[in-house]
Amino acid sequence: MKAAVVKESGQLPGYGDFPEPKAPAGQEIVTVRAAAIRHGTRGRASGRHYSMAKDFSFVPGVDRTGVTPAGQRVYFLLPERPYGALAQRCLVDAGE
Repeated sequence: MKAAVVKESGQLPGYGDFPEPKAPAGQEIVTVRAAAIRHGTRGRASGRHYSMAKDFSFVPGVDRTGVTPAGQRVYFLLPERPYGALAQRCLVDAGE
């Protein structure tokens, strides 16, 4: 899938390919329709935010809207790394 990908600390995210998420039990894959770019998102993407983990590559972004496989429109927050909001698809808890 296509996403904004952070490959190393201090570098801007680049548009590119990122592995498709695979939904474990209790989660589902949502197709992202819109994502917010907040100050925290920008800080994490640059590697300067206090919540920044040291593992790379990842997709930044903490909140967005999307559509479930059943067609339900949803808003979701704080995705599970490495799948952030700035991607075509990401994981969410099923039924939320």
